Amino acid sequence: MTIYFVIPNFENISPPMVSSMIRYDEQICRYNTILIYDMPHPNILTGYLACYCNSVLAGLPVTTLEPLQRVQNAATRLVLNLSFRDHVKPALAKLHWLPVKFRIQYKLCLFMHHVHYISAPQYLSDAVQSVATASRNRRTGLRSADTANYVKRCTRTKFGERGFSFAGPAAWNNLPNDLQSCSNTNTDAFKKKLKTFFFQCAFETD
Repeated sequence: MTIYFVIPNFENISPPMVSSMIRYDEQICRYNTILIYDMPHPNILTGYLACYCNSVLAGLPVTTLEPLQRVQNAATRLVLNLSFRDHVKPALAKLHWLPVKFRIQYKLCLFMHHVHYISAPQYLSDAVQSVATASRNRRTGLRSADTANYVKRCTRTKFGERGFSFAGPAAWNNLPNDLQSCSNTNTDAFKKKLKTFFFQCAFETD
């Protein structure tokens, strides 16, 4: 069984829609500055920014994700009361907000963590297979069988790479060994380490 993350007509999101969302953010920033700074959890302002079910965005081209990133940038300027000319990357780092593409990878890796430690729904577990299991089934003695990596299902199309059977293992296999082997008894610790890893990828590399 292959699970595809699909958003109908998402790639047809129009520039006017993005512009209207950004203008709305600017209006809030102009008239409700006191409200913004009094909010105990400003992260709720970006609740519509692929925070929920963001794994459905896996495999989308950069040109499709760019409108969402622009809206997140506008929300960042809103929270910190920045002008349009201010650089947004340092602001995102200050708020500890991962850019959209890293949010997607974060969620995929979190799903794979649950799969790896047998705490995920059965339909997700059935969609992927570990390298170790595949090696045993084929009765081979590959050294890769000793890793925590998963097999990326073969696909002939770019659309097929959006399936969890490909996107999940692709994201998981790129994690360092210490993250893959993080204790299954403490998911919160894994989340913290995972976000630190992607934070470094997003903001501390050239």
